[in-house]
Amino acid sequence: MNPFSLCKKIQPTGIHAIGGVAVASMVFGSSMFLYQTAKSGNAKAELKHIEYSQSVLKLEEQADSSTALHAQIQDIQSRVESLPMLDRASSYNQRSAMIASVAESSGIRIDTLQPEEQRTEGRVSWIPIVCTGEGGVDSLMSWIETLEKEWPDIVVQSLSIDTGSADGLVRLGVVFRWYVLAPQAG
Repeated sequence: MNPFSLCKKIQPTGIHAIGGVAVASMVFGSSMFLYQTAKSGNAKAELKHIEYSQSVLKLEEQADSSTALHAQIQDIQSRVESLPMLDRASSYNQRSAMIASVAESSGIRIDTLQPEEQRTEGRVSWIPIVCTGEGGVDSLMSWIETLEKEWPDIVVQSLSIDTGSADGLVRLGVVFRWYVLAPQAG
C-alpha cells in the first residue's frame, strides 16, 4: 500500500474536520492555561492584600504604642520639672535665715538653729538642722506648713513638743532634713 494512497481517500471536508478539532483542542487548552494563570494570579493578589492588611495593622499598633510612650515621656518630664532644685550645702546661711524669718512671721521664737554634719546615702544628701524654740501650737503648725510649701527640699524629720508652760506656749524641738546636692553632683 502506497502512503500517498491514503491521502487520496481523505476528502477535503475530512481535513477541515480534523483541523477544526485540532484548533478547538488548542483553544480549549489555551483557555484552561489562561484560566489557571488568572486563578493563580487572583490567589497571589489576595495573599498580597492580606500581607498588606497585616502590615497596616502592625503600623497602627506601633503608632499607638509610640503615642503612648510619648505621653509617658511627657508625664515624666513634667514631674521631673516640678521637682525642687536642690541647693549646695554651702548656702546654709541663706537657708537658715529663711527658716528663722518664716518662724518669726509665724509667731515662733527660735532659740537655736544648728546644722549637723551633711549625710549621704547613695545619691541622696541632706543636712539635719536642729531647731529649738517656743510658740503657740497654731503658730507652730503654720510655720511648718509654710516651710514645706515654700521649700519642698526641707522636711520635718522629728518633732517634740513640751506643753508644760503656763502661758499657753509650747517648747518645741524640731529636726529638719534639708536635702542638698550630693558632694559629687555638679
